Amino acid sequence: MPIETFFFCSHCRKIRPPYTLCPQCSEPLHREPLDFLVGQSIDGYRVEGMLGAGAVGIVYRVRAQQDEPQAALKLMFPDPDDENAEQRFVREARVLQELKHPNIVRASKVGTSEWGLPYYTMDCLEGRTLREIMRGLPRGMPLPEAFEHARQLGAGLQYAHTTGVIHRDLKPENVLVVPTGAAFVDKLLDFGFAKWVAGRRQVGLTGPGIVVGTPAYLTPEQVGVARPGPATDQYALALVVAELLTGRKMRQGVAIADIVTKEVSQPIPAERLDDRGLPGHVVRALRRATERMPEDRFSSVAAFIRALESASTLRRLAVRRRTSRRAWVVGIALLAFVAAAVAIWLLLGGGF
Repeated sequence: MPIETFFFCSHCRKIRPPYTLCPQCSEPLHREPLDFLVGQSIDGYRVEGMLGAGAVGIVYRVRAQQDEPQAALKLMFPDPDDENAEQRFVREARVLQELKHPNIVRASKVGTSEWGLPYYTMDCLEGRTLREIMRGLPRGMPLPEAFEHARQLGAGLQYAHTTGVIHRDLKPENVLVVPTGAAFVDKLLDFGFAKWVAGRRQVGLTGPGIVVGTPAYLTPEQVGVARPGPATDQYALALVVAELLTGRKMRQGVAIADIVTKEVSQPIPAERLDDRGLPGHVVRALRRATERMPEDRFSSVAAFIRALESASTLRRLAVRRRTSRRAWVVGIALLAFVAAAVAIWLLLGGGF
């Protein structure tokens, strides 16, 4: 659940976990709205506004100096029930510092604020999450638009995989769509559950028996079928792409118990895709990318994207564009003919 209030100790001037008394000085804690830091300072950054809040942190719009560009600052919320929360938060920041790709949000400074909480700064980007965009598309996106999202998200994930990082929590809420004129750039967010692979030493920060991820996008690996790897993100990406194309979650209305048993043991059921008239090879690609065993999926995210955008799909889209262009040209010619006919009729003495 998103955070709604801070618990603040006015004596220590620290933000504390949601207790009645301050664990340091035993003074009563006061509830404060999340925007009470607006106008305050966080480690030298002036807080100018609040951008949003999630389950583990709050994002503010900040500026270091008056003449410097704005930045986004993510401040962690204290969680007394998760002893690894701070380690995971700092690890997310370190991951984002290492990943330098146009489709991944970039983190810069990492530190601990005078309010007693860790934070990191990142680019301040204006846009909407993919989830917000999808709320207005109950029938899904056109193929070209959905494929463009798939291309960009796939590029960011493929790059992360080559550096030894898997995301493990891909979903529309974790994608920021930044408009760039007539186009857009997708930015992958929230690497809080990211995991280092490819020979890097693992640090267990989720605890034994803990299922990491969001149920609607859960993968077989996240319930113990196999070790998480790049194919884990491929599976989640396929669920997201299917949602973009159909306008609905593939597991809409499915109980969590059924997700962790039945849903992850089979590919996306074809009937959930067939009613949108998707090309057959697109359905096959989505189903293969959601096979139960990682080795039965595509060899990489890039291979999955190539399968989605097969030559037949590109030809189909090209035919649609040519047909649309021809219709436009014919329409313009028809209007010109009518205008010329009216002009001649008027010259010959016609009237209304």
